[in-house]
Amino acid sequence: MTVEYSSAFLFSSDPKNGAVAVGTSGSQFSVQFNNPISIPAEAKSCTVEVQSSTIWNNSFNISAAIGNNVIQVIHDGVPLSPIIIPDGQFSLSALDSFLGRELVRLGLDSKSIKISGDSATGKSVLSFMVGFQIDLTGSNLFRELLGFDMAIVPSNTSVASYQYSDTPAQFNRVNSYILASTLVSDGLQVNNGAGGILAAIPILAKSGSLSIYEPANPLRIDASELVGRPKQFLMFRLLDQNRREVSTNGEFYTFTVVIRYSK
Repeated sequence: MTVEYSSAFLFSSDPKNGAVAVGTSGSQFSVQFNNPISIPAEAKSCTVEVQSSTIWNNSFNISAAIGNNVIQVIHDGVPLSPIIIPDGQFSLSALDSFLGRELVRLGLDSKSIKISGDSATGKSVLSFMVGFQIDLTGSNLFRELLGFDMAIVPSNTSVASYQYSDTPAQFNRVNSYILASTLVSDGLQVNNGAGGILAAIPILAKSGSLSIYEPANPLRIDASELVGRPKQFLMFRLLDQNRREVSTNGEFYTFTVVIRYSK
């Protein structure tokens, strides 16, 4: 007769709850167990599943770290002082409002350059008064956020004009999360590779809110490598859909893990 056993764990990136080696971005942390996770050597199978998670949806889409936080305005052929966008999670309208305030600060009309969007195509639209341009060349990635190729736009400054981006805007830098761990070496397969991934976690809350994930049928990941091999130290990482490290901006995240085995 086969009997299934299970153990549940609540993990938190908060040092007050025992997290150690927390990374500067808040994405990575480690746990040192007093009593190691131990699956009997006679176990016939072993799986691990993420049953829930709580993650704040507050990852910046504009920041100095990403490298997309500079707007270079040109007026009558002369580059103005670069406008530095503060780190934050911006929408098109929020970015347009910020730019308008900065233009006023420089002694210009707030409507000299306007940023808007076209809902039908997903593209951003830049509108210019006579004599104004934006330099989208160089290494700054502000152009990618708006969906423009490398260029100075518009090419003609003698008349008021507007210009659509070359591709859809990319304001949603983080569309979903990936939870990776040293608990398993393979984990969830992503196309032709794996990297200790325990779960793919959708974002279920609006910007600035707590995203709570509780799947009805958690995906069980093979953890046969744990059989007869105790684990006393684990590392966890929160990544985005492209497996880039996510900044938690000072907030902590938690998740519950259940390990099952039969014998």
